[in-house]
Amino acid sequence: MAGLSALAFALLFALQGSVIAADNGEEGRPVEKPVDPDMPQTCVQMQRIDHTHIIDDRNILFYMHGKKIYHNQLPHRCAGLKIAGTFMYRTSLNSLCNVDIITVLRQSGGGFSPGPSCGLGMFRPVTAEEVELLKDRKVDPDHESEGAEIESLD
Repeated sequence: MAGLSALAFALLFALQGSVIAADNGEEGRPVEKPVDPDMPQTCVQMQRIDHTHIIDDRNILFYMHGKKIYHNQLPHRCAGLKIAGTFMYRTSLNSLCNVDIITVLRQSGGGFSPGPSCGLGMFRPVTAEEVELLKDRKVDPDHESEGAEIESLD
């Protein structure tokens, strides 16, 4: 019985070593899958965000340092977002992700008061031309199905 346990342990150890070897690159570092910069991203690094532009109650542009721009179409309309013109977010990570919540900040007296909270969508990279189309497009925020999705210019 002890021999069987030792054999099982040795087999488990050998399999574990194979998995570790498959997951490690040069010098024992984990192999990271390259991120396709043209595909929608689940997160953006907060320190890379330069500024944002609210298009309407459902669409926000995130301008990154280095000229990259992401379009975030919220899954649902966020009442008062465009009128308020500002929002806040809290995250314990150094990234802002599609599972995070933003809160509309309404001007109140000499400060701000929190308004509705809304979930973010995916961060889709857009070109300057696509940004202009998004800004020029008239979107009815009461009709979620109309959103501000645009066709690729490719």
